[in-house]
Amino acid sequence: GCTHQYTELTSKEELDHGIMVPLYYIFKEIEVPIVSLAISYLGFEKHYSLGIAVRRASDILNRRAVYLASGDLSHRLTPGAPAGYNLRGEEFDNLLVNLVRTGDFAGLLSIDRDLAESAGECGLRPIISLAGLFNGYDVQTDVLSYEGPFGVGYLVSTVREKAPNRARDLLTDKSME
Repeated sequence: GCTHQYTELTSKEELDHGIMVPLYYIFKEIEVPIVSLAISYLGFEKHYSLGIAVRRASDILNRRAVYLASGDLSHRLTPGAPAGYNLRGEEFDNLLVNLVRTGDFAGLLSIDRDLAESAGECGLRPIISLAGLFNGYDVQTDVLSYEGPFGVGYLVSTVREKAPNRARDLLTDKSME
């Protein structure tokens, strides 16, 4: 039979701490329109496609946008960490920080799902959706900090668009054209 996949769109007035904390520090002094997107547990390619869609919407509207991807890396870095300890947590965080640092977004899409699950992360899909914004572009990345003081990995970085590069078109989603 035929199967259909549905995406539920909802609107809520309140925002969670994953968006409010970064926005507090970034936008203390100014007011800007905010669109908050909650990430699901759909596949990596779906999240990358979300980034592509956000980029297209921004281009169509001829509006500049800042895309803030918020989520923790591993929750299992140390004994006593919130989700318990797993040796693979540090492996996951090191890999993810390196992929962001080098702008290797193809590497993001091919991260082993078992590794991500072992790490107890919640930030991989937001980062993958951020990468989708830069589909088909070279990027300049800057890792500003990485730390795991409470057994949870925190990465702060910037990604900026450089020149178009067809070789970096990782996922052309024809259904969105």
